[in-house]
Amino acid sequence: MPKDTLSSKLAVIYKMQGIALRELGRHKDAFDSIEKCIDTVKARGEEAAHPAGYNSTLVTALVEKGLALHEMGRLDEAVRAFDDAIARVSVVGQTDEWKASYHVAGAYIHKSVSLAAAGASELAVSSADEGIRRLETLVRREGLSNLEKSLAGAYTT
Repeated sequence: MPKDTLSSKLAVIYKMQGIALRELGRHKDAFDSIEKCIDTVKARGEEAAHPAGYNSTLVTALVEKGLALHEMGRLDEAVRAFDDAIARVSVVGQTDEWKASYHVAGAYIHKSVSLAAAGASELAVSSADEGIRRLETLVRREGLSNLEKSLAGAYTT
């Protein structure tokens, strides 16, 4: 696991800035901040340097990138960003870490929205079904109250 370095913290700050900018409707600025986060993580070689087999900062940044791209109308690129996030959490099903399952479920749900907006209704339904299936599994495994408590910090690291 990489040390909690200044550049790791900077990556998280870029990600949080991107989330805030997206919430303000400043999607291009959000995209730029998220790209800085992704570049910072990749420059350190941290893509898969964590015990769970994925970097949650990178995965959540890819989901945020997809959301920003979706809001800018760049639907094909948004779907690719969500697919990249999903692919980076390849350990789901092989780990008990709920956060990995939560990240990938969210990516599937967001991907379904972009696919639907692009007119790919069948693929959108399939992606939504997969996201729902993963969330239902989490609820069964973690218990709804435990999961709700844990979700408060899901995108902070």
